[in-house]
Amino acid sequence: MYQKIKEYFEVHKQEMLDDIMAAIRIPSVNGPEKPGMPFGEENAKVLAFAASLAKELGLKAEVLENKVAVIDLNEQPAELDILAHLDVVPAGDGWTVTEPFVPVIRDGRLYGRGSSDDKGPAIAALYAMKAVKDLGVTLTKNARLILGADEETACRDTEYYYSKFAEAPCSFSPDAEYPLINIEKGGLYTKYSAQWKEETALPRLISLNGGTAGNVVPNRAEAVVEGLSGEIIRDICRKTENETGIHFTVEPVLPDVSANQGERWFIHATGTSTHASTPWEGNNAVTGLIKAAASLPLSDSAGFRTLNGLAEIFPHNDYYGVAAGVAQKDEISGDLTLGTNMVDYQVTGLMGKIDSRAPLCASKENMLDVLRARLDAEGIQMDPESRMTPPHHVPEDKPFVQTLLSCYEQVMGEKGYCMAIGGGTYSRLLENAITFGVIFPGERPRPEGLPATHGSAHGPDEFTYIPDFLRAAEIYALALVLLDEAAEEAGA
Repeated sequence: MYQKIKEYFEVHKQEMLDDIMAAIRIPSVNGPEKPGMPFGEENAKVLAFAASLAKELGLKAEVLENKVAVIDLNEQPAELDILAHLDVVPAGDGWTVTEPFVPVIRDGRLYGRGSSDDKGPAIAALYAMKAVKDLGVTLTKNARLILGADEETACRDTEYYYSKFAEAPCSFSPDAEYPLINIEKGGLYTKYSAQWKEETALPRLISLNGGTAGNVVPNRAEAVVEGLSGEIIRDICRKTENETGIHFTVEPVLPDVSANQGERWFIHATGTSTHASTPWEGNNAVTGLIKAAASLPLSDSAGFRTLNGLAEIFPHNDYYGVAAGVAQKDEISGDLTLGTNMVDYQVTGLMGKIDSRAPLCASKENMLDVLRARLDAEGIQMDPESRMTPPHHVPEDKPFVQTLLSCYEQVMGEKGYCMAIGGGTYSRLLENAITFGVIFPGERPRPEGLPATHGSAHGPDEFTYIPDFLRAAEIYALALVLLDEAAEEAGA
């Protein structure tokens, strides 16, 4: 059976890639709600595209209230739910190969926002269903593909869906890594703020801001400083750059005015973006700039003291919450991660966002309460509605988990195993759901000249490696067959 599946995808490779590129061209970043479009116009458009494509491929499809697209393989009760998403994080900057929503194929890679997270995997799952249908495999149970448009924001799409429909006996999301992820860390995704009266004594910090989303390590941040010479600011920035790797530029707000005391200066910080679940793979421009600003010889003020407190709680490159007092780990799910990826400082207050991925051992008492108290001590208030997201854990001895591992092993010719991740997928919303692909273990050849931190999900130059994409489609098609066989045997 597997050989037939493999041959099928070789024949249909180009049309699959064409369909991914068509999906990428729709800039489906969560936008302002419009009548009948709860996640914005572009997100409604991408759901309509997916449903139309599924119908062209001979599958039953419908869009439910512009929140999810539902695609069925047959009319039988569902044995399997596949959950993928068609919304994407903001485009960001720093792209070098192409524009974020202008997909290109180069050297065996398809570039574009959503190519790996999660439009490419969604198309792979869709074509896996088509492959099973076209190859004449009759399944005794249905497989349902559920495509959402709010995963990167709040998962209101699948919350809506499962308020209407029961969870299938088993589910997976093609939205992370192989071989198989059966643990997703819990987390804390919340806001903080502080207020004070404006103080005009010079020198002072006028503003500091950066970040595009709470779950993206930011590669850009900027500040405005008043009352210091450019020489002093540049000297501090050079020292900070040597310590952090963040690149700084300093320029007058009014370039035609001499650099005297009392003038205002822009500070621009450039780092490297990445997914917040793996912060060590990037370089946080926001925390780098906070470190530089806190080192400036500014006048004592409530705002400057608060900024220094923030720098102490979230020091640059403290990925694990050591300074905040919440560092912890366990053998099953690994380390806690903690960071602030969005900050907006003004003369009367600041606000920001916290992103934390918490292992199984983390709790309200040893994480949330500790962090809240640490912030309170610096005059910073965490959102009173803050709640920890519980971890998700499906035991690896579950029969469907073992079946999916066997699919991976048959295609890859190597032993499969279970893993834990810090990222959150749709799987965490369901009792019997795991995450299955699409990134394969091991190093892949890097394109010449592409920075080491480019190419990943949520970062610049996001791409999918086409040979891996095809193998993922093969694994999903085989999974449809083997899960159905296992369900039939269990029911016999």
